[in-house]
Amino acid sequence: MKKILIYLSLILASFLWFLGCSKSVPKAMFKAGLLKDDFRYGDLYRLSNLNEFKEKQVKCKASTLENIENLSLCIAGDSFTEKERIDSSDFGLKNYVRLFGPSPETGYKLKPGKNILIIETVERHFRERFEKPYSAVFLDRNIPNEKKEPILEQAIHYNLPYSEAAHQNNLFGFDFMLKIKEWKAAMNLSLFTKVDPRVYLSKDGKHIFYYLDKEKGNTSGFEAIADSSINKYVVNLNATYAYYRKMGFDEVYISIIPNKSSIIEPGTTYNYLVSKIETHGGLKMPILSVYNAYSKAGAGAYALGDSHWSCQGRQIWLNAVNEKIRKK
Repeated sequence: MKKILIYLSLILASFLWFLGCSKSVPKAMFKAGLLKDDFRYGDLYRLSNLNEFKEKQVKCKASTLENIENLSLCIAGDSFTEKERIDSSDFGLKNYVRLFGPSPETGYKLKPGKNILIIETVERHFRERFEKPYSAVFLDRNIPNEKKEPILEQAIHYNLPYSEAAHQNNLFGFDFMLKIKEWKAAMNLSLFTKVDPRVYLSKDGKHIFYYLDKEKGNTSGFEAIADSSINKYVVNLNATYAYYRKMGFDEVYISIIPNKSSIIEPGTTYNYLVSKIETHGGLKMPILSVYNAYSKAGAGAYALGDSHWSCQGRQIWLNAVNEKIRKK
């Protein structure tokens, strides 16, 4: 009996480890309802497990816009514009491509008619994106040559595809396990005033933010930025604009999504990066701005337990985009 229990434990442990390595099996189990999406209550709740920020993520109302045949849109963006949040129907366009902004895996093919490129980035990653002119999006006919390592070096650098995050999701993603984590998080907050180091709370405890917003370095929204740095980013934006216009895009826009903390609790040390860029007299690149609209909406622009926008914030951004790209 003892050996059977040992073998069963080894089999279970091996299976759980396998789920942390495999990408296809968890997807199949998710489709079958055996696993749950660990982002279903928001990314900040997922990190903190604080019950007061537990809110079911909802599917926002789809847009109903008349299709424009001769208009094509390419968005090079981050998690705000991933396919689960934004799709072609939101712009009324059949010719729509969304690329992962930091490192697109494919190029873009210019279509007949008007081609528009939107480079979207959340505020906390703007500076690292534009430390130099942005050139990650390329045309299919200009695919960069990738140098492949020799087979021996590939073998030396090989890593098992194990993901601790995927492993924890598979192990702790169920509601009854989340309840245990909530109890632990509540105890740490009430007894030790501690939360997960990847998040932080507003002064009144009513809002939760991502730690990178105030982390020292170029992701911080609360460290002073020299005018010379702002000027450098504007120069790089202008170079980016000229580069993609020359490549063949009819129009190129920059869209900076403000950090949740920048809108809800900017405080006296907020560096106003977004507004300094958007109002800079030397900026030639057109802007898709939501900063003022988000400032008016306040907390309503963002989800309770997530660092991303709410349906209201999402619609504000879509309205700004469609107003620009659908103009004759």
